[in-house]
Amino acid sequence: ARSNVFSTVVALRSILKYIGRTEFLESVLKTDLWKRFASTLERLKEYLTPEEIKMVLRSSELSEKEKLVFKLHLTLGCREGWKTKGGIWNLTWDTLYLTSDESPYGYPSADVYEGKTKGGTWWRGIYLQLFFPELPKELLQYRPDDYHGRKVLESLGFTKSSARRIYRKIEKIIGRRFNPHFTRHTHATILVKAGVPMQLVAGKPESAFFGVGWEDLSTLYKFYVSLSAWSLQEFKNELAKVRSLLGR
Repeated sequence: ARSNVFSTVVALRSILKYIGRTEFLESVLKTDLWKRFASTLERLKEYLTPEEIKMVLRSSELSEKEKLVFKLHLTLGCREGWKTKGGIWNLTWDTLYLTSDESPYGYPSADVYEGKTKGGTWWRGIYLQLFFPELPKELLQYRPDDYHGRKVLESLGFTKSSARRIYRKIEKIIGRRFNPHFTRHTHATILVKAGVPMQLVAGKPESAFFGVGWEDLSTLYKFYVSLSAWSLQEFKNELAKVRSLLGR
């Protein structure tokens, strides 16, 4: 979206320069309305495309353990950030259920402590097998014997400072800005594109089996899912199929 807007601005600037009205465009770019619009575009870009995910997973820049951290981020879709108490950094082995037998839900899942409200809340993570079927098997080989209460990433040998290096590597691989919260946006976007109903993707944490756990769907529409451009392209693809069937 940002690249399309940039191309449009460049074209407009060329036209206005040709007719001698460049001051008009410069005044528009300084308005609060434009700044809010640019900020929205920035948010909409805060997710990874399937192509970028493949680039990360196929890259030799990351070790297998580092890729495992990336997979956990993407699969759970929980809130991430250095100031939050939630996220996979607070995930312990006894709240990460790697097999259906040990899970109270009947499928591999995770409970992530968010700590956003007084007393905190437990957030049920998505099925671990949904994105990466091999993920529980990968993690089983790293789980220590005394795993009760042990934090998952610490037992894998990671600290927050060492994890920052992973994110910088991912930036280098995809060629643009990245932080771990982008994987939450990606998580929601993939689910929507896979046809999962919005109410499940953004449902209440205590009742939703999928997704990011909100009551307000407008948040998902505005900030977490690149629906507009994707829906338009899907429409064009379907229209092309219909025209092909009709022999047009």
